[in-house]
Order: sequence, then structure tokens, then C-alpha cells
Amino acid sequence: MGWIPKTELERLKREVAVERLAEARGVKLERHAAELLRADLPPEGLTTGKPPKLSMVPKLPGLLDASDDDQALLRRVVDYYLS
Repeated sequence: MGWIPKTELERLKREVAVERLAEARGVKLERHAAELLRADLPPEGLTTGKPPKLSMVPKLPGLLDASDDDQALLRRVVDYYLS
């Protein structure tokens, strides 16, 4: 393999994006979530244009009550999931 002069190597690093080199070799690059958030872009699959659906799952009432003991709290949780 031939030797590339340092000045030529530095010029290539400045002018050619690593992403383009990878894509030219057939590598498909995925964007990282942090990049999408910085660019204010939604992740793929969430770009339907429709607002998100509201949850239809009933919410638990406040479970922690200072007067409840552990057994009463457990009973409330079990009753919720078994009803």
C-alpha cells in the first residue's frame, strides 16, 4: 500500500466526510438519538404527522397513603390487577 504525504492526508480529512466514505462503501449509517434530539428531529417511525394517542389504560389512584400498612397497599395493587 502506498504512502500518503501528511499534507495530502490532512487535506483529505478536512474535505471528505467519514460518513460519505462509509456510504460509498455501502455502509448504511444510523443516526444516534442524541443527534436527532440536537437537530430537533423526531425518531424514525414517529413522523406520521398524527398526534400521539391518549392512553386508554386506567390510572391507579394514589397508592401511598400514610395510614396504610404494607399489607393494605399490597392488597390494593393486587385487586387492581386482578379486577
